[in-house]
Amino acid sequence: MYTLGIDLGSSYLKAAVFSLESRTVVYSGTMPAFRRRQNRYPELFEISAEEIFQTVKELADNLACRYPLSRILLSTQMHGFVYRTPGLEDVYVSWQDARSTLPLFNEGRNAIDRLGELLSRDDLLELGVPLKPSLGICNLYAMLYGMRNVPEDGELFTLGSYIIWRLTGRNICHITNAAPLGIVDVKNHCFHSRVLQKAGLEHIKLPELAQSDFEICGVYPHANGDITVLPDYGDQQVSVLGSMVKKGEVVLNMATAGQVCHLTDRFLPGPYEIRPYFANEYLYTISNMPSGRNLDVLILFIQNCLEVVTGGQVSESDVWKRINESFHYVNTDLRVDSLFYPTQTQFSGGSISGIKPQNLSLMSLLSATYDNMAEIYAGHVAGLMGGKYPKELVFSGGVSWKNDALVRIIAAKIGLPYRKSASVNEVLSGMLRLSMVSCGQISSIWDQPELVVRSS
Repeated sequence: MYTLGIDLGSSYLKAAVFSLESRTVVYSGTMPAFRRRQNRYPELFEISAEEIFQTVKELADNLACRYPLSRILLSTQMHGFVYRTPGLEDVYVSWQDARSTLPLFNEGRNAIDRLGELLSRDDLLELGVPLKPSLGICNLYAMLYGMRNVPEDGELFTLGSYIIWRLTGRNICHITNAAPLGIVDVKNHCFHSRVLQKAGLEHIKLPELAQSDFEICGVYPHANGDITVLPDYGDQQVSVLGSMVKKGEVVLNMATAGQVCHLTDRFLPGPYEIRPYFANEYLYTISNMPSGRNLDVLILFIQNCLEVVTGGQVSESDVWKRINESFHYVNTDLRVDSLFYPTQTQFSGGSISGIKPQNLSLMSLLSATYDNMAEIYAGHVAGLMGGKYPKELVFSGGVSWKNDALVRIIAAKIGLPYRKSASVNEVLSGMLRLSMVSCGQISSIWDQPELVVRSS
């Protein structure tokens, strides 16, 4: 029996075919993430939904010719959406979109400010998420009420449910992808009708919510045999599952985006998001943490300087390779605010300050950046556990695996021992475990914790 897992991340698309009998990866492949569409507004981050679907379909078709696939499952980036209306191109509005920070049409306020007036504190607690630039409801509201000629009765999809709909004809999503839209009553596992009415979104056609983690969403007909389609899962949750994090532990996930999260079975609102996990559990999460894309702001600057000065081409990966080989920590009074992208509390970007004649060097800049990131992560760890600290930290995500210096600096700032996650391929491990549970090969997501992908 074979399962195809496709991870639609922000930096890469990863595909893997799992043999459930041998519990191994028999195929894996990676390609760069889809390019954003050109737009005169830099705040907009849109991608052709048709291009995403056709790529997924081509992958599924080709691999189904090589392996007798029984199931397809998706792991997708969260918060974004597709809003489908007749006559308009289907576009995926990414979580990296920030149109909600722009003034609404004929108003001085932006969508976040306006929704903050419409929704109560109790509403937000039930949604489990604060209003922030990446949140689906904020950018959807900005689309409908900040742009002309966008109908208010279209059909809403998560990225995963759009693909499932194109494969099977059914618009259905898993709660791990529905909740990050900001329109779900997380504790009661349903769309939040009061919030939708307050926000003027009650006429939108919504996806179905899968009623279990492994609900059969439909069948994709292929010449070599029908393929069962499972729900779309949030990539954070799949990664945490593949990390084999235990209840009560705190995870520092550093990939394109960064989060600090705590796995628990209690729905207890606090200074964090409450994101659904599997088996009716939750991830207390603080998001918008500085991570890969924040570091890339500096790397792209360095890359540009090298190309201008030398007249040659240098790749981003080469810049990172040399930095990781030569990095040494420098005590510096240079200061870096690494929140270069808008967050719920800071829209204006980050900064470099305290520059003096002798302190502006590459190592000082990187050391100051790592220090700032460590301060931000350290400031949030205890808040996830009611002021308590875990016994150990767990680091996951591509940045954690590639940047040992940053991991050490963050762990030292927090003052706790740490380990890295159970697998460098957290998402592949998570998709393998989900495949095994869905087919009855293991009894639950907690069964046989040694079952992870050791290499891709």
